[in-house]
Amino acid sequence: MSLKNTLKAFFLKIIARKKNTPFDNKKLKKILIFRYDRIGDMIVTTPLISALKKSFPKSRVIILASEVNAGVLTKNRYVDKIQKYPKNIFLAILCLTNLRKEKIDLLIDLNHSIVWRALLEIRLINPVWAISPQKGSRYGVNGSSLGLYDKQGDADVNQPLSLVYLNLINLLKPKLRDFNNNYYVPLDKKHLKRTSRILNRKNKPYICLNFFGSKEERNLDFNSINLIVKTIKNECSSCTIFLITSPSNYLDNIKIKNSLLNHNLVEVLPPAASILYVASLIKSMDLLITPDTSLVHFACAYKIRLIAIYPQNEFNYMHWQPIGYNKSLVLFSKHPKSLEGYSERDLLKNIIYMLKNLNKKSAYK
Repeated sequence: MSLKNTLKAFFLKIIARKKNTPFDNKKLKKILIFRYDRIGDMIVTTPLISALKKSFPKSRVIILASEVNAGVLTKNRYVDKIQKYPKNIFLAILCLTNLRKEKIDLLIDLNHSIVWRALLEIRLINPVWAISPQKGSRYGVNGSSLGLYDKQGDADVNQPLSLVYLNLINLLKPKLRDFNNNYYVPLDKKHLKRTSRILNRKNKPYICLNFFGSKEERNLDFNSINLIVKTIKNECSSCTIFLITSPSNYLDNIKIKNSLLNHNLVEVLPPAASILYVASLIKSMDLLITPDTSLVHFACAYKIRLIAIYPQNEFNYMHWQPIGYNKSLVLFSKHPKSLEGYSERDLLKNIIYMLKNLNKKSAYK
């Protein structure tokens, strides 16, 4: 190991050193969860949040969330406080200092890897106990040896992340009843009313298309739009096809619509400021077609039929796969980090299969 990494390992061990207090789950008055990252990460954490509150109903559950994903928890009855984590370093330090004043009993760090920033944040907040999924190694330091964490979960990479997180409950209270792994993203009446106004007098079934992934290389091929729309309309002529948008890709969706041979075949949904407005639109759909994004997890939360396209990466898919029901079909690309090489033919076959099932469902109504 290089001198540079040797020094990093040395300081890592110092930062992660802590005198441990015997764990007592009867003293968990305040529980803090680190979840200041993406929307999908927050959605897959909701089973853990629900299980925590049900296991320790008298405990105060606090979530340190990002500006981006905090909205997922707006109506979550199992959360007592949502603390948004500022990006500005001075405001972030102030936020952490205030959390220290809360006198946190248990801190749950959901990072799988050893993250310097998280270690420093834990030291500043100074909880009585801290737990985590099992950490990997870094700079030759075994993550499971870090004294800062009183308990770490089992090494099990062959599960969805939601289950990895949910299993942390067993570290706190053995012999608990089984908790389900369903995502919990409740909506407000105002979100549902807005969606109802947008969809008013539109023909069902509603088919939602999303061409945009988390990165440009994970976008669907825009040139497929004419063939996808033609396939949908041939199979279900009465349906309404929507392009779902965000403020950042609204104009690009307009361009996709304008590239159609018949512009009237699809409608571009207006971008929403709140993530729960997006969620309410997904909840109202009959079929969602999307790359691997947070929309997949919203569809799982509301049990919406889903066709999802993932990179050819078994480890990534194992963690982020659709869960909770059997209404999803998944395609894979030929590349581990992009959607390059996914089969347009298989995508169209899956669309036809899903629509045939939708039509059967309608016939029995």
